Amino acid sequence: MAEGSSRESRKDFKRFLRISLGSSFELETQLLLLKQDQIIDPTHLSSALNCNDEVQKMNHTLLRK
Repeated sequence: MAEGSSRESRKDFKRFLRISLGSSFELETQLLLLKQDQIIDPTHLSSALNCNDEVQKMNHTLLRK
């Protein structure tokens, strides 16, 4: 997102926002795999998923504006 904000056009910035959103969904997948394999403490998992969800919501809001 930071790199995209320095671009000349809104189109470029939106492209970087979409890349960021995709990365957050990749992170969510990795966290769920950690849960499935019982590698992560459930408390830490819940916190990480909640934070990631908030980032996704903020990203969606930026994309709509």
